[in-house]
Amino acid sequence: ACAPTTSGGKDLAKDVTLRGDTPLHIAAQHGHTDVSSCILRAVGATGLTVKNKKGDTCVHIAASKGSCSLLTIYLEHASRESVRLGELTNADGFTPLHLAAQEGHVEACDILQGKGKGGETNTAMYQTLSKAQDSVLHMACYGPGDPTLAAGMVETQGVEFAMLKNRDGYTCLHYAALMNRLETAATMIDLCGAELLAAPNGYGDTCLHIAATKGHLEMAKLLCEK
Repeated sequence: ACAPTTSGGKDLAKDVTLRGDTPLHIAAQHGHTDVSSCILRAVGATGLTVKNKKGDTCVHIAASKGSCSLLTIYLEHASRESVRLGELTNADGFTPLHLAAQEGHVEACDILQGKGKGGETNTAMYQTLSKAQDSVLHMACYGPGDPTLAAGMVETQGVEFAMLKNRDGYTCLHYAALMNRLETAATMIDLCGAELLAAPNGYGDTCLHIAATKGHLEMAKLLCEK
């Protein structure tokens, strides 16, 4: 058996580095599933909730890397001990789902939401906003991921979800324009229409203002044509 039989071994599994990382954090950074399982048997699912000095848990790290095997292991342990991973937030208020969405990890997002074989998805995690009031859709449009990820969120949550603004008044489309995500921007406009296209941020800037500021020619063409 991998789990230590002495309290000393269990204490080792809880020790932290100067960065605040536990052995679970380190295993997540390197994608080591077997080591993670071993440590979890020693410390229990509460080890998944320990934050390093950046406020990240091992779940945040695995989500940002799109490590589906690790996330599956975490969820199995969490469900046995009633630990709710979807409510974990880091120093910026991001949940693991925010980070997976930002990196465009579609399968990781499905796992975190408990998406079933029939396609049903637990969308409760969509309601959590970061400290800057960013939704998971904001992050999906900010990152370089597959536009179908953002589209799926709008299709399940409705156009109102796409109209949410963060602390600076940015919609998801402002983020797509800022980061020059052409396919994502086109998808959002097709799904949400002129209201999203014309929405100003807290400074009165539309997404076209943002594209003009950044010099994104193809984005400007897209927005003008729409």
